[in-house]
Amino acid sequence: MSLATYSTPESRCLRCGKKFAAATECSRTDGPTPGSLLVCFHCGAVTVYDDDLRIRPFTEREAAELAADAELIAHLASIVRVVHIVKHARN
Repeated sequence: MSLATYSTPESRCLRCGKKFAAATECSRTDGPTPGSLLVCFHCGAVTVYDDDLRIRPFTEREAAELAADAELIAHLASIVRVVHIVKHARN
């Protein structure tokens, strides 16, 4: 797995308010695009990038599509678990 970090416009997590202006991708090499999912590395919240690469909540349709994709849900759950493990290891 290769990791790459990309600059993004400054945003704040919708759950914890943590400010960020970058994204690290582990599965793509061209950086985030509108509609890409984002996991906050501070609290584990899952959101989506808007057309300006700022974060926004899921639409009802996106949430339904996500809920129907068991493989993606499992992948996101593993990322969120890592976020929580790292957060607790730092405390």
